[in-house]
Amino acid sequence: MAEPRPRVWVSQPLFDDVVERLGQHFELTTTAEVTTYSPELLAQRLAPLDGALVTLNERIGAAEIAHAPQLRAIANVGVGYNNLDVAALSAAGILASNTPDVLTETTADLGFALLMAAARRITESERWLREGRWGQWSFQTMLGADIHGATLGILGMGRIGQGIARRGHHGFGMKVLYHNRSRLPEATEHALGARYVGFDELLAQADHLVLVLPYTARNHHIIDAAALAKMKPTATLVNIARGGIVDEPALA
Repeated sequence: MAEPRPRVWVSQPLFDDVVERLGQHFELTTTAEVTTYSPELLAQRLAPLDGALVTLNERIGAAEIAHAPQLRAIANVGVGYNNLDVAALSAAGILASNTPDVLTETTADLGFALLMAAARRITESERWLREGRWGQWSFQTMLGADIHGATLGILGMGRIGQGIARRGHHGFGMKVLYHNRSRLPEATEHALGARYVGFDELLAQADHLVLVLPYTARNHHIIDAAALAKMKPTATLVNIARGGIVDEPALA
């Protein structure tokens, strides 16, 4: 008699081809609709499992795994994993994994698209047009800010940050400044056209600042009222990291 296959749960709707492949190896339970889980419901889902494939929406710690004695692995679909209490999982002998470099270039594309949209006031202009407020062209109508030749600041120069730097330097002739917990090798800086600067200088010099750093206790609200006050009043701020990086009330 064949051994039973490991029981695996997928917490959110997933692509059909991926579900099919997973089903070849596991006794699979899928989720048909996007779902928000309370801690109690999440614990209930995890209790009978050998493994789970989850997203950043599911926060898993000691309480959620307390009644899951067979649980061996949590696969987190995403680069960031601040939704997982890694210490609690490790203490319980549960392997946690993430998916670095899967969406590096895709996320860099999106980050640069958001930068362009904010700087050139694209979404604002579209809303204005759809509201029927267009009259006639004038020199200062939705003027926005130039990207080509401007100073691009990047806070967090990992794989995605480097992808944004490449787009800015090679595609738009931007001057690239960055701040990171460790400086990149000189050859990498040269290839990206990037220069390492201190945090305060980055804030002061950037025409467009993109946040790409991981969310940690140290980085919580690293962009606060004091940081915003050091930026140019005309600067563009784009956050493609976790929301907790920015003190949102301070933006007002």
